Amino acid sequence: MKSYPISTNTSVKILLIKAMEAQVADEEFGYNISDGEEVMDNNYFDGTGPDIQEPEMPFLETPVALLAPQKTHKKQKKADRNKETRALKRKADQLESGHNIKRIATKKLQAAQSHSVTEVSIENLPITKPGWKGIVSQPLDHPNSLEQLQVAGFQEISWDGDITRVILDADGRLLVVLFPGPCGPGWKEVTTRMASKINNLRTACTINNKHLHHRRGDFAALDWAVSFGGGQQANSDVSRVSQCMSKAFMMYYPAMEKYYRETLHQVCAKYPDAKPPPGGLFAGKTINMGPKAICKPHVDSANLGAGICPVFATGNFDHRNGGHLVLQELKLAIQFPPGCYIFFPSALITHWNLPIQQDETRYSLTWYTAAGLFRWCHNDGKTDKKALTVAKDKKVYIEQKKEENQGRFSTMVARFPIWSEHPLRVLSTDSTP
Repeated sequence: MKSYPISTNTSVKILLIKAMEAQVADEEFGYNISDGEEVMDNNYFDGTGPDIQEPEMPFLETPVALLAPQKTHKKQKKADRNKETRALKRKADQLESGHNIKRIATKKLQAAQSHSVTEVSIENLPITKPGWKGIVSQPLDHPNSLEQLQVAGFQEISWDGDITRVILDADGRLLVVLFPGPCGPGWKEVTTRMASKINNLRTACTINNKHLHHRRGDFAALDWAVSFGGGQQANSDVSRVSQCMSKAFMMYYPAMEKYYRETLHQVCAKYPDAKPPPGGLFAGKTINMGPKAICKPHVDSANLGAGICPVFATGNFDHRNGGHLVLQELKLAIQFPPGCYIFFPSALITHWNLPIQQDETRYSLTWYTAAGLFRWCHNDGKTDKKALTVAKDKKVYIEQKKEENQGRFSTMVARFPIWSEHPLRVLSTDSTP
């Protein structure tokens, strides 16, 4: 039996297989397929000859090598060179732009669809006088269906999580971001596993009434904040969901992300044992464990007033029929698909969810940093009362605080980027020939 070399060329593979078939016929049956010459007598075909045992194909030891395409050494070297070229180009782009955001993510931001709410400006939303916190909302008789909302003048924002959508206020500032999450392989599986893990956590916990019935709703919820010691251990799915949130926050709200990051760094520098939750930007996280995490109307007044609260939704529900995020001051009801994020100022806007169907489940994760932590850092690691106590001239200190309070909210509002002037969008315009 002749041996044939393994080739990666498809046409050569076919010729090799035909040659092997010809050789089998030649050696076993006495018939040369390659030249069509018959060398056996007719007894082999009229049934009077001896029994013929069908021969086994003499496949090579690794027949997959014949059929599956494999890179040659030359092709592998070319692929390695291309990978290295792309990496160098990414580094050059990062040096030129001043950020480490991938080009594909930047393109998604630039392609985002915008929706303007011309009747609302961030500067006119309710805030406490010192400018740190939102104002506690009063319970209200809220519309609990899409039909009721539409009658009340609300607009539904349809969103399947396929593209990024942004909502702008009357001044063109970026008020809300609807972020679909990564488009790479495996994200749907990550979302499914997250729902399962949150549900398992709920069944494994002993939950008291405080965490079952609260101002946000009647469902199991646990807070996860800055801890001391070893910190909480997160698995890969939790880390991936948190890291995706952090990168999106950095992309869309760069000035605010810097403020949050520096504040948390200041806390951890003063208390080295403090360990923030996964994600590294927010001091706290709430896990709404459902199994029907549907929030009642509320304002997260303890959060930073002019700050951002990212929310991640997961579970098994039809986002077209329920689970909408309702934003009262904006008169919007936003479809919120599983596996997606929404970023919005939860301390300024009254918000809630529409119910889901009876046989459906919904879970969510929210990230936040309390306004008191920003105030503590602003006072150089002191409460307002302690800072006043140690002030050398109390009258001067009080007057200084009044002046700061008057301008604080405007300073914070300025961290909401004007969409037409967003750094990543301006960068794209400047680079267009």
